[in-house]
Amino acid sequence: MHLCRLLSLLLAALFALFTCCSTLLADDRPSRYVRQLPGSDIVIVFVHGVLGDSETTWGTGKAYWPFMLFGDSTFDGSDIFVYSYPTSMWASQSPDELAEDMRVQLNAYGVSDHRRIVFLAHSMGGLITRAFLVKNRAVAERTTLLFGAPGPLQGR
Repeated sequence: MHLCRLLSLLLAALFALFTCCSTLLADDRPSRYVRQLPGSDIVIVFVHGVLGDSETTWGTGKAYWPFMLFGDSTFDGSDIFVYSYPTSMWASQSPDELAEDMRVQLNAYGVSDHRRIVFLAHSMGGLITRAFLVKNRAVAERTTLLFGAPGPLQGR
């Protein structure tokens, strides 16, 4: 009896620890425009990978890819958007469910309304983007590029 109580307390403590850690690992940064210009007809969308987030996937501490586009005249006039989704070890959404979340967020922010859309995705971000485009043909028709960088388990 005493052993059962001890085991149940231990399991409860482990569950609390894992819940705490997964909350700390989750990407709490919301999706957002990094640059939004009036009348822009093109948007570049960054989509991070699994267990990454919208900051660390695209930055090194000193450099942040979405900000680096500001200094390159090639991207003048382009809106820049960073899509973010939960990626903790306990996140349980499938790529299809995350594609629906992407649809909701891109519509809410008006990203899907742009005439030309470019996606830069890392790892699972590419799977999410592909699932999104398959289900949203009108956006797919206006997507001029989807570039996906492989994750650590891809391409081997």
